[in-house]
Amino acid sequence: MKRFFPLMTLLALLTLSSYGADTKQVLALYRDGDFRQACKSGLSAYYAGSREAHFAAMVGMACAKSDMINPLGDLQRPLVKTPSLRSTATFFATLQLAKRLLYQHFVDGLDIKGFTLPKYDHILSIVYDHVSRGDFTTMEHGEMLIVDGQRNIIVSLSRGTPPRVLVDEYEAGQRIRRHWYK
Repeated sequence: MKRFFPLMTLLALLTLSSYGADTKQVLALYRDGDFRQACKSGLSAYYAGSREAHFAAMVGMACAKSDMINPLGDLQRPLVKTPSLRSTATFFATLQLAKRLLYQHFVDGLDIKGFTLPKYDHILSIVYDHVSRGDFTTMEHGEMLIVDGQRNIIVSLSRGTPPRVLVDEYEAGQRIRRHWYK
């Protein structure tokens, strides 16, 4: 038993130090703007035990910036200690709800007119705000055209199963980004 305890202690220290390395790697990815990889690596570290609130918030922001909305529900759990962490949790919850309601709107025909959510500078929030206010134009093949400042946003539904909500952002007639949600 005496030999087992030092071995377990060593294993625990190696595991803890690997969490630190993982969190530093995720921070570096985030700082470099590789949000998709920061989200993926951060989720691995989070589920492996790195559940510190500020780390979860950073991973969640990386996921939000890379349109990986589903994990935000798990990542908001530790965000309760300060007003800024609670605000971040509200941002995550709002994106999840906007995504879900927009999907129901486009796939099932749910009328979301009049349902208001907090507004953020995220494409889901922008699209949700316009659709819930009826501030869009229906195009020839059923797509929605949203004019938001200098950009046009075209929202459509894919033909696949299950269908995806496609959100294309255009500036000066050029598509700059495609988002998809299911």
